Amino acid sequence: MRCKWCNKFFIVNESKKKIGDYLVHEACASRPLDNSTEIDGSSESSKNFSTTESKRDDDNVTELPKKADSKKEDDSVAKLPAKMDSTASNDTKKLEKIVELFEGAIEGNPSKEYELGTAYESGQLKDISKNQERAVAWYLKAAEHGCVESQYKLGVFNIQGLCGLDGDYEQAFHWFQKAADQNHTDAQYNLGSLYEYGTGVEKDRREAQSWYQKAANNGHKGALRALQNL
Repeated sequence: MRCKWCNKFFIVNESKKKIGDYLVHEACASRPLDNSTEIDGSSESSKNFSTTESKRDDDNVTELPKKADSKKEDDSVAKLPAKMDSTASNDTKKLEKIVELFEGAIEGNPSKEYELGTAYESGQLKDISKNQERAVAWYLKAAEHGCVESQYKLGVFNIQGLCGLDGDYEQAFHWFQKAADQNHTDAQYNLGSLYEYGTGVEKDRREAQSWYQKAANNGHKGALRALQNL
């Protein structure tokens, strides 16, 4: 005969104990029952106990706080590098633009020389501080290379004493003439005005009329009024 608890045979004269309809070793009788032992209908209660414990475990899992919130935080953190990469990318593009600007200007590209002059005049381009002297220097280079906008600006700077330049009407006339020859409308009007009043050049009514007319043909309203009053 075997012990219902440990499933081992009883040896001769070994102490036994009866539990319900079953015999077990006396030593086994003092041990707690596990869930798999079917003694005196205890299997059903053991199943219930197991289910209850499992349910409690499930309850504990559902009560774990803010698992989803942690994921949201992770998602938020995951988005940060993309934003940082975007900022770094913009900075890189700006730096590349500055390098391209300087390289073009140094190579004698008139449009790049003019842009660099504008950057120094305004101080609005990152990493290029406002500097009137450098602005004029680059405008001069661009003007000498035929940049009409630089020629016109130098005329304005000289006649108004801007960007560190003294009022030099002869220099103003020189640069307005250069720009007017390239069909710059405002330069044509200003040149006509200089001829009309004899500023920076000998007074010449016919030349004034000629340049006013060219400006008027390009749609300059002030030139039309100047012609009527000449």
